Amino acid sequence: MANIKPNPSAFWLNFGILTPQEIDGLRKSNYNVTEFVQPINTNNKATMEAAIETVQEHHFGQKVWVEHVPNL
Repeated sequence: MANIKPNPSAFWLNFGILTPQEIDGLRKSNYNVTEFVQPINTNNKATMEAAIETVQEHHFGQKVWVEHVPNL
């Protein structure tokens, strides 16, 4: 994360990806970070679609990029 400079883009993180301290540090550095309140099952299409819809509701008209690494 050290190479990413703060910008107006929002980060939405799956629950538990970063520690609360890491999230707090990003916010203190002016990053727009939101963490889902419960884990999102990234292997479930309907759950992923619902999560993306939630992001779109909060950031209407903006592009949503999803990074997903399937369980191996």
